[in-house]
Amino acid sequence: MNEKETILKRPLNQRYLGRIELKLQKILALLIVGIMAAGLFIGCAAPAEPAAPAAPTTPAAPTTPAAPTTPTAPTTPAKPAVPAAEEAKVYNIIYHDYGSRDPAFWWQQDLLKDRIEAASNGQIQMTLYAAGELVGSTELLSAIGTGMVDIGRGMGMYWEEVELGPVEGGLPFAWANTDEAQTFYRERYLDFESLVREEYAELGCFHLGPSYEDPYTIVSNKPIRTIEDLQNVKIRMLTGPAKVAEKVGGHGVYIPYEEVYLAVSQGTIDGGLFGGAKAYEDANFPEVAPYYCKTPWVSPVTTSFLYNLEKWNELPENLQQIILDEIYVQCMLARNYCMSGEMLAWNSFEVTELTPEAVATLTQAAVEVWDEYAAQSPRMAKAIDLIKELNRRAGRIE
Repeated sequence: MNEKETILKRPLNQRYLGRIELKLQKILALLIVGIMAAGLFIGCAAPAEPAAPAAPTTPAAPTTPAAPTTPTAPTTPAKPAVPAAEEAKVYNIIYHDYGSRDPAFWWQQDLLKDRIEAASNGQIQMTLYAAGELVGSTELLSAIGTGMVDIGRGMGMYWEEVELGPVEGGLPFAWANTDEAQTFYRERYLDFESLVREEYAELGCFHLGPSYEDPYTIVSNKPIRTIEDLQNVKIRMLTGPAKVAEKVGGHGVYIPYEEVYLAVSQGTIDGGLFGGAKAYEDANFPEVAPYYCKTPWVSPVTTSFLYNLEKWNELPENLQQIILDEIYVQCMLARNYCMSGEMLAWNSFEVTELTPEAVATLTQAAVEVWDEYAAQSPRMAKAIDLIKELNRRAGRIE
């Protein structure tokens, strides 16, 4: 049964309402169809509304341009890089010392080698030779000057060619301690080092600097405290000290170092002046000469480090500075070691010292000897002027 038949079977009043309801439904249906048709027509006629853009991708925070890399080099063209091979160049150098390989002494040379090689990051490699292994101590200057040896250490007073040798090593009573020696060599208004460098350059060597060694003191078989005591003994001495001793009535004689112990033990001489208490103790002198006069005739004795001048000038500046720095450090370490050894070695002797009057008399005699050296040449005269200025400052001379 359809919807119309259903309405006709209702009572009359309901039929009327049913017909109205039916008509309304038809009208409603027509309206819906009309609306849909209109929408379709509009959709075809009007351009499609663009789809709402996806939430605009917020432009990624504008990539802040990376901080402009500062140009590594200014606009000026950069210098060409040094080839790696040149940067890593290794310098193999021969070092020759005037001393022996005695462990009590040689540790200083081993330490110097280690420090220089480490500070140069291996760019310098050293081979060490002791006295007599390549050349004798008296030939060492010539070996360095000709380039047979690159670097070495010796005493200027051993080499006849070196006019300033006696001053360089320490004239009698020239200085009394390391500070005074350092002032003499390097203080601005004295600067003996410039003078001695000038002379060594003429001999094909560069003077790297002094090395501070033992004091020069007397060991003897009789106690020495006064000038009278000094007049009654015969002491092994080098030329300078012997001249001073003679001026006050003493007796200085020269014999080789290695013969001193035997000469004292046989009574040929009474003692020696060639080192400090530690050196005498190591050589067993307390057995034959038990008296040690701690007043130095010069302290410290100085030796010199030299480098072949031509080879020195070929070294890069940074390696030159390393060698200079390490030699300075080394000589101060060695000096401290010597002085600590000195005081310990005193225990092996009966220790005496010169009276102030004896020191004043010897100093005045030393000034006369200095003047004799000054007369030798203008260069020596200038060196003696520096020694006198140092002693005036110390109040020992007027």
